[in-house]
Amino acid sequence: MKAFQSDGCRVMTLTEFMDKRYRNREDKGNIFGVGVSDAEFRQFMINYLLGEDWYVSDPIGQTQINEIALYKILEKYSKRYRKECRARIPRKWIIRKKVMKINRLEDAIARCEHWKEGE
Repeated sequence: MKAFQSDGCRVMTLTEFMDKRYRNREDKGNIFGVGVSDAEFRQFMINYLLGEDWYVSDPIGQTQINEIALYKILEKYSKRYRKECRARIPRKWIIRKKVMKINRLEDAIARCEHWKEGE
């Protein structure tokens, strides 16, 4: 099974990643796993979960990029994290956002009614 991003780009599957690691293994008789370095793990997870085209354009260090990637992965895949974020948003912001949405909707309705009258 091949994994594809929503934009159609192909992403390396876990099976392909591990096959590549085991193919290059020197001690073929070893019964234990090959292991994955921290950098390889981080790179695979970012490519697999966020896509191979994901990047940070800011001139920052690797530890800061790791933090951004962590937040993006949690935001995308963790319902628990999204719930935690909603709990931190002050209630008045949520109400203000809903009021703004209602105002925009009322404006759009008024424009449509104005156009109908002009016909």
